[in-house]
Amino acid sequence: VLYDLARAFPCRAALRPGLELQRETLLQIACGNASRLERLYEANGQYRDLAEMVRVQIRLEGDRDTRARLLGRLGELSERELSDPRGAIDAFKRRLEDVPGDASSLEALDRLYEGTEQWRELVGVLEQRRENGVSPAERQTLMRRQAAVLAAKLGDTSEAIDVWRAYRGEFGDTSEALNALEVLYRDAQRWDDLAETYEA
Repeated sequence: VLYDLARAFPCRAALRPGLELQRETLLQIACGNASRLERLYEANGQYRDLAEMVRVQIRLEGDRDTRARLLGRLGELSERELSDPRGAIDAFKRRLEDVPGDASSLEALDRLYEGTEQWRELVGVLEQRRENGVSPAERQTLMRRQAAVLAAKLGDTSEAIDVWRAYRGEFGDTSEALNALEVLYRDAQRWDDLAETYEA
């Protein structure tokens, strides 16, 4: 490592002024040695150092696609190796800003929001996934989950009803949808709507 740093040191002039980051990491990245450091950190299980190196790369990177890839890498490291769901959420949200509708980021946020019990945020991500060109079967699953979170976790009967009504509009009067609406209409004392489900 010291040998690598010695070789990298002449490249310090390439660094952007004003960045308050670890000099050694910046020197390596400025000289194109990021992959060498990444292999070293990963081999030694130095995941915090690896995550910091990726953060530096993100700050220096001007290409959107490359930055999006790095943000995905940071999100995976934060979630799997550092047990840092907040950091993972931040990384995947930033990746979505670079790549709107990115399926892998939405799937990761789905998992992370559910794991951290951030129910309102989960509902929003389920909605985005639902509108993201998924198959009809996937849409059904996402809508069922969305309605369940709204009713059971957020106590939002009205919104849960809206989701199930949209479900009926797309997929017809399934027994699951009618049974769920029956319970929700009773809870909301919407007797006319309840009567309509019996007629369906």
